[in-house]
Order: sequence, then structure tokens, then C-alpha cells
Amino acid sequence: MEAFTGTLADYYREIEPDARKKLYAAMSAEGTVPPMVRRLYELRYTDPKAPENEVNLFLWYYVNLQQYYNAPTLLRRRTRREILSCLQKMGLWPDMPRTPEDERVLYWEFRNAARRYFGTLSAPSYGRKLFGVLPAKEDERLLRMREDARKISFGNAVKYALPTGTELFCRAIEDEFREYFRTEESLSGV
Repeated sequence: MEAFTGTLADYYREIEPDARKKLYAAMSAEGTVPPMVRRLYELRYTDPKAPENEVNLFLWYYVNLQQYYNAPTLLRRRTRREILSCLQKMGLWPDMPRTPEDERVLYWEFRNAARRYFGTLSAPSYGRKLFGVLPAKEDERLLRMREDARKISFGNAVKYALPTGTELFCRAIEDEFREYFRTEESLSGV
């Protein structure tokens, strides 16, 4: 999907919340913030229960989505509702019509959050074995990162028969995975 230019491009390249906040403030001062960007910024960085707290809710939802994949099949219907709720909280209503510009903004916001998520997975402590005592080998960590990325995207979509409107999210995760890890590997092979 076509990238943005100018300050909006910088905004989507940046993963640090403070730096994104400054770029968002600059766009707000210029009056150039598209409505969907404003909406997603509020959804991602505003804690509904405590607005004074600094949060990155999309990162939290990505972690939740990875855990939902592992939920017992006995709770399948409930888990599917929880996954759809997470996607809605990130601004993706599968059945709601969107303009091409809204889709573009959603796509790049999901990719930005995925880049942040993959950055947290790249920590040396990720994927440790034997109750966290033994470090994982690099190839084991990469395999686990790929599996976790697959779970939050195509894995959940297939396992829980998510509506067709969720493929935008899956495609954004896969595209960011390919760029972040410099691979042509597909995540959709479930």
C-alpha cells in the first residue's frame, strides 16, 4: 500500500510514543491531521480509564491477540468475540465501509504498531527456555517471533473464522514482518 509523505510519513516511521506525540502535535498545529489519524491516535494512546496515563494500547492488544490464539477450544465463541473486540478497539470494524484513505491510514497504523511489537520481541530475553533460565538460540527466537506474528494475524483469522474485513490487519502484520525481518516468507500458511 502506498506510503505517506512529509510529516505524516515521519509519523508512521517513528515507533517511540514521545516522538510520535511531537509529530502529531506538529501536524495538529498545522491543521493537517486527517480525521482517521486523529481517531487512531486517541484509540492507541489514550487510556479510557485514566487519560493522564501514557499508554500504547495497540501494543497491549497485539500481546492479547497472541494469547487468544492459544485459548482453549472450549471457549472458541468467547475468544472470537474478544478478538473482534480488540480489533474494534484498534479502529477496525470488519463490516463497516471505509474509504480508501481510511484503509491506508489503518494499514500504516497497524504496521507501525507491529514494528513496535517486533521491536519488543527482539529483546534477548524473549523466547527463553526452561522457565526463563536458558537463553534461546537466535534461530529459535526468530522461529518463535514468526510463529507469534502468524498467530496474531492469519492464525487467529483462520482458527476463529474472522470476517473478511480483517484481512487488512493480517496483511499489515505480514508486510511489516517481511520488512522488519527482511524475508519474503508468508505468514498466511496456516
